[in-house]
Amino acid sequence: MNIESLVGDAMFQLTNVLTTHSLAVSRRHIATNEDLRRWPHLNDISLPDTGDKKVTILIGVDRPDIIDKQLDKREGEHGETIAVKTPLGWTVYGPIGEFAEDGVHVNFTRTNQERLNAQLERMYNEVFSEAYANVEEGMSFENCKAQEIMDRSVPC
Repeated sequence: MNIESLVGDAMFQLTNVLTTHSLAVSRRHIATNEDLRRWPHLNDISLPDTGDKKVTILIGVDRPDIIDKQLDKREGEHGETIAVKTPLGWTVYGPIGEFAEDGVHVNFTRTNQERLNAQLERMYNEVFSEAYANVEEGMSFENCKAQEIMDRSVPC
């Protein structure tokens, strides 16, 4: 599979591509030029209009020549959005738009390779098997309070 920058000045061939019918990325996760105007350090960056604002490809860390080659980088204060210019164009990282305070983001990875699952479980057990071996379970805060009340109210 070949991919190309929107302006046509960079092309890359991707091998061992995995496909899916959909990606769990909504429009609110995609930066717009209006979003970038919120930060002075991103004022001179212009994102191309891609039409439907739908993510169709994710490029992983197995291609650092694409995603880690920083031709330019714009950082603001701590916690502000960052923009990085890659060979394919600008990429925006960080908070975009307005997010709900109670928003939750979950990442889940699953494999059908039972052998890999068994290896990961064995590795986990080797690392953490002794970590909690001598830990005694104590009473919860609520149980401690109840015990304290009972000790004061019931005579010996």
